[in-house]
Amino acid sequence: MAEGGKRIRLRSVGLIIGFLIFVVGVVLTESDINELGYGSEGTFTVGPTDSGTSVIVLVENTEYNCEAFQFDLVNDEDEIQPVEKTDCTLWTAADMYQYKLGTLAEDDYKFIASDEVSIVAVEGDLGEYMEDYALGNALADIGGGICCLSFVVPMFLARFKFYTVDTGDQMGFVHMPPPVAEPTPYAEPLQELTPTNASVEEKHEPQAPLEEEDQPEATGSFWGGLGED
Repeated sequence: MAEGGKRIRLRSVGLIIGFLIFVVGVVLTESDINELGYGSEGTFTVGPTDSGTSVIVLVENTEYNCEAFQFDLVNDEDEIQPVEKTDCTLWTAADMYQYKLGTLAEDDYKFIASDEVSIVAVEGDLGEYMEDYALGNALADIGGGICCLSFVVPMFLARFKFYTVDTGDQMGFVHMPPPVAEPTPYAEPLQELTPTNASVEEKHEPQAPLEEEDQPEATGSFWGGLGED
């Protein structure tokens, strides 16, 4: 439960920080401008509040081939309006616009472009705004990345910790086979002491009768005298 609370707090802190950075970036890119039009073709109107401002065109996909990119502008009477294209060597610079329309008179305009563009009227110094625009885009990207990481990092840490704990448990509870006792020199198996007939009974073989000549002679004075007679 405690680990879950830490992950929630970490995620919340990351979201708050990322969101604040993202908002600051958006404010920098949206301050002191008025977006007149957006898309690959359409119409926009330059009103009294926009007259005297610098109108620029920002291409959404700056990876598009600069040489092949086209942007055409006509007024309400279908008169072609001059546009200034940024040099292709600076096309992808973070603090650079792709087209400059200059100061437009109050009128209705139609445009057509090779890809999605944003047409904005900038109040004040154009160079300062482009610096703020580059910084704002960078901060917006950083804030969005932090918001994404605030979701991914806690999940990754939780999975990593679970894997580490699970691996440690498996290493700590390895089932080892029981030890085998080695026989000692004096430990000999007991033998059965039950006697057998072969070991207890003695074999008595019958003796052959003695021959007369093999029989022992009688000794003594009495028997000796009988022998002499």
